Amino acid sequence: AIEGITVCAENYPEVVQTLHNRFHPVPEVVESHVLKVVSLKECSDDRAADLTRLHDDLNRHFLELRALGKDVDANLSGFHALLPI
Repeated sequence: AIEGITVCAENYPEVVQTLHNRFHPVPEVVESHVLKVVSLKECSDDRAADLTRLHDDLNRHFLELRALGKDVDANLSGFHALLPI
């Protein structure tokens, strides 16, 4: 992506933007996390191990989404529709 670009201070912003565009596809990464949250295995019973696993899986994906600049707390209402009552 940046092969052949002269190494100098003037090219730094262009190189950073080029690398960012190539290796930081935020919409695809966000969609991947949302799809994984939606497809998480539900708890089959009230076992603590199942609840802990579900909590850890959800927390991991929400942390990743926050790291990508997404406000997970403001968008939780969409997930509520998918949760069993």
